[in-house]
Amino acid sequence: MIQQCRAQVGLACFGSSPDSEILWQRYGGDGAGVCIEFEVPDDLLGTQLHRVHYNREKRLHIDQLMHAFVGRGNGQVVYDMALLSKPSFWANEEEIRFVSKGHSIQVAIDRAQVTCVYLGNTLKPDVREGIQRMVAPLRLRID
Repeated sequence: MIQQCRAQVGLACFGSSPDSEILWQRYGGDGAGVCIEFEVPDDLLGTQLHRVHYNREKRLHIDQLMHAFVGRGNGQVVYDMALLSKPSFWANEEEIRFVSKGHSIQVAIDRAQVTCVYLGNTLKPDVREGIQRMVAPLRLRID
C-alpha cells in the first residue's frame, strides 16, 4: 500500500502567506528564493486544494491500515493522515496541498491567477534582474 502510494501520488505544497519568515527560511533559501502568489477561488479548498491539518501526534493504528487495504472502508482516514496532516510543530507553515495521481505533476489549478512575484531579500542581483525581465511582460506586481 505504501509503495503504491509512493508510485501513484504526487504533492505540490503551498504556503498561505508571502511574508512568512519560517517559509522563507525553510524553503526560500533564507531569502535567496522567489515566491509566486496565486489568487485562488474559495470553492477549490477541499476539492483541488486541501489545508494541511496539524495534529499533536501523527499516528495510524494497524487496524485502520488493514481495513483500508482490505475493505477500502477506512481509505479516507488513511489518505487524510498520510497526505493531509503533519505534526503540530509544523503548524506555523499553514500549508495547503494539491494532490495529484502521479509524480512529475504540472499543477493546473482551475481559475487561479498569478497576482504577484515576491523576490527574496538576499536574491543575487543578476538573478533578481533576470526574473524582473521575465515577469515584466506579464504585468504582474513584483515585491
